[in-house]
Amino acid sequence: MAHFQEVAFVFNNIDGLGYAVDPFQNKSQSYIDLSNLMSKSWASFVNDLDPNSWSGRQANVTAWPQYDVSCPQNMVWDANVTSHAEPDTFREEGIALLNANQAAFLR
Repeated sequence: MAHFQEVAFVFNNIDGLGYAVDPFQNKSQSYIDLSNLMSKSWASFVNDLDPNSWSGRQANVTAWPQYDVSCPQNMVWDANVTSHAEPDTFREEGIALLNANQAAFLR
């Protein structure tokens, strides 16, 4: 999926309005379900800073963890597999390089 296509999921735009290619075209029910999960989670976060507190949320859905720099995790949204949290370590080396050289950026 191309970048920005996730916005259709976040705003539950299951009709694909505004897209040249409908991101939901020829997709399974799992894409609609994922869109419902994502949109309700984001709206819940905007409402009370907890993406997991919305009414009707299924107990078997992985909770979106609070970000913590001592144990960083990202939420991975996936219609083909179960959405899950994963360690945010794939860019650890690059972040360490930037932090080690931050003085050069501030001159």
